[in-house]
Amino acid sequence: MEIGIAFDKNPLPLPYVPINHEGHVRYEYIDLREEPERIDELPELKDAPELREAIKTLNGPESVFRTLGCEKAASDFPHPTLKRKFVSYFDLAFADWNDNQNLHTFYIIAGEFARYCLNVEETPAQANSQPK
Repeated sequence: MEIGIAFDKNPLPLPYVPINHEGHVRYEYIDLREEPERIDELPELKDAPELREAIKTLNGPESVFRTLGCEKAASDFPHPTLKRKFVSYFDLAFADWNDNQNLHTFYIIAGEFARYCLNVEETPAQANSQPK
């Protein structure tokens, strides 16, 4: 597994509204910190139990994080033994909105998230940081 971390200088304003325009679909924002019971309303998590569990954990009461959106996709993969690849992403912020006001805290969030990924016992992870 490879973990990529990027900072978006122009994020979507929250809450964002659903759109369906020229084949591009974006679903409504659901604040899973406030309404965790709505997790199964997120179509991006259907047929993706690992992504669902990550989103649930990151929005859980013990977490310092919250997610702001996610997506998944499968595609062909030019590799001799692997024919398909599955990719996903989620937008991550601190659970406390006030902690998201300063760029320095985003460097902290990247470090904390990378540390979390490196401590996962079942899957080795590698963190990359790149501006977006």
